[in-house]
Formats: sequence, C-alpha cells, structure tokens
Amino acid sequence: MAKFEKRLPEWNAPGTEPPESKRNQGWQEGDKPPAQWHNRFQHTTYEALKELREYLEQLKLSWPEIQEKPSVFPPEHHASSHSSGGDDEIKPSDIDAETPSGAQSKAGPAESNANQYTDQQIKEIPDMTWENLPGKPSEYTPESHASTHASDGSDPVSPSDIGAEPSFNKNDAFNKDFGTEKGTVAEGSHAGDKDNPHGTNAEQIGLGKVKNQEQLGKNEQASDSSKLDGKNISEVRGGVSKDDVGLPKVENIEQASKQDFDAHKADDMQHNRFEIDGIKYQGGWKVNSNKDGLTFVYESLN
Repeated sequence: MAKFEKRLPEWNAPGTEPPESKRNQGWQEGDKPPAQWHNRFQHTTYEALKELREYLEQLKLSWPEIQEKPSVFPPEHHASSHSSGGDDEIKPSDIDAETPSGAQSKAGPAESNANQYTDQQIKEIPDMTWENLPGKPSEYTPESHASTHASDGSDPVSPSDIGAEPSFNKNDAFNKDFGTEKGTVAEGSHAGDKDNPHGTNAEQIGLGKVKNQEQLGKNEQASDSSKLDGKNISEVRGGVSKDDVGLPKVENIEQASKQDFDAHKADDMQHNRFEIDGIKYQGGWKVNSNKDGLTFVYESLN
C-alpha cells in the first residue's frame, strides 16, 4: 500500500471554466483573468491529485500481477568484484574449493597412488604377440585393385612377373622386319613365290653331285641312252645307292602324300619355324576370317 507524506493542496471553490477560445489561445500579455477562472484551475488540480492518491492508497499489487515484467534479471559483469582484493571477494572456502597449497598436498599422494596402480596393471598385461591377439580376422581379402597392377598403375606387374610373353607387333616380335628380302621373316606372299627368291643351289642342299638331266620314268624303256649316262638297265632300276647319285645327306623318310600336300597348300596359314633363346617355335600369319588382315599364331615345338 502506498504511503504519502505531503498534504493535498485542498481548494473547494469550484470557480468557472474559461471559454474554449481562451483555453485554445492561452494567456496573452496584459491579460487579467477573472478570479473564478483561477478558482477553477486550483479546484480541478486538487480534485485530480485527491483522486490519484485515493486510487494508489487502495492499490494492492502482487508480483504475479505486474504486467510485462522481465523473465530474467542477468547481473552486469562483475567477476572482478569477487576476485582477490575485490569489493565482494570470494574465498576458496566460500565455494568449497581448495587453496593452491591444499590442492598440491592432495595431488602429490594421488599421483603417487596412480603411478603405483598403473605400474601394477601394466605388469599384469601379457606380452602381445600375433598368436594371442584377440579378435583378429582369419583372412584378409584385399579390395579390388587390379588397376594398380596395370602398366600405368601405381604397382605395375610386368609380363615376366606372371610368366607371360610381352606384347608385340609383327615387326618387333623377333627383332626382324617382315618381307621377302634377306634378313627378314617371310610373309604369306613368300609362299607363292616359285622363282627361288633366295637363290638356293643344289650344292647348298646336299645335291651337288646330282646332274641336272632328265631321268627315266617308272614305265619308260632304257632306249634313250642319254638318260643312262653309262649305266646299264639293272644299275638304273636297282642297286643304286643315294651316295651313287650324290644324295648322301638326303634322309630316307616318308614324304607327304599329294592329298596331305594339297591340304597344307589350302591352309590359310603360312608356316615358318624359328628359334628364340634355344626354344623352337612353329608359327605363321593366318588370314582373318573377314579377310581384313593377318593374325600371327605360333606354338612351341620343344
């Protein structure tokens, strides 16, 4: 409840109210307002103050009834006032804290006890080896990483690492160019060349003693003495050794039949034999099925 000490300016003469024109215009220099206008001003002032006091004396206001009051009242920054030597100093004992010396006196024994405990625990831990490592997986499947072993990968694998032959094209497969000249490897067209492109003579193939003349056919009579060349019929038809006719190096082995020869001739691969590092190979160029080129195919003969 409000309590007022000052007496109200009591004025009970009601007076009369000035006209509206005067109230709007206000006092002018030289005006002599009537007494009743003064009475009106002082009386209404007294009545208004009296009404306000009576209202306030009857007013009983509690905290919940206060409108638009704040929900929190944060204090201004004042931590410095609580520091040592401040206006409102807080001591360690006021907030259940330790002094530096008190904390040190407790920290020393605590550190010693902790060291003893951890030392003991470490002694009880067995030496860790791969065999007694718990929870290790039984297998280690690598992630897909074939690209890392490519020629341009981070961990390239060479053909020799995996027992493979290096890639090659026809002109560098055997360190020789392909062609029909000396020092080259024969290509497919060479097989059809019947004009002795290498200039091979009879002596080079062990036929140096064989005369280049027509021989008797199977059903021919020995009437042409030029074919006998000093031999009688019996010598020509039988008992003549390969040494007699200058063929000591020719082996007496079965030759391919005409059927086998025709089949070989019809084969679209031209066969060649060659040797690399002591290993013998057989191979040749095979015409592709769509006739757009050749593919080199080979196999070991060892």
